[in-house]
Amino acid sequence: MQKTLRITGRGKVAATPDIIILSFDTECHEWEYEKAMNKLNDKVNRLRKITESVGIDKTTLKTKNFRINKDT
Repeated sequence: MQKTLRITGRGKVAATPDIIILSFDTECHEWEYEKAMNKLNDKVNRLRKITESVGIDKTTLKTKNFRINKDT
């Protein structure tokens, strides 16, 4: 006859992630390039302030897939 020993327990584990990916799309339509860039920069700066308010350093944020398309 085979004897079995069972051990049951509970626990909690917590760890800080190495990387977090936030993905968002933003766009702006203006006739002048400079106005469009200023509006987009304002939007990005607002998002950076939000991330800073929850404890994420803005120097760790990276921009990916930055595109400018001309509507004709």
